[in-house]
Amino acid sequence: MVELSGKSDPFQHSFPNAVFYIPALIVVSAVAFFGYKLYKSLTEKDRKREEKLKAKQAKKKK
Repeated sequence: MVELSGKSDPFQHSFPNAVFYIPALIVVSAVAFFGYKLYKSLTEKDRKREEKLKAKQAKKKK
């Protein structure tokens, strides 16, 4: 728990740790998801370029 007040305060204020863990988990998940999508997009672009080059070379050999 995160304590926001001292021991001498008449009202004790505190937050459970989940208040901080849940948003952090959401942010980390979003970054991982978009990083994965970017990686897949870049590798797909490279793969298509290589396939196009191979098709062009195969056509040249015929």
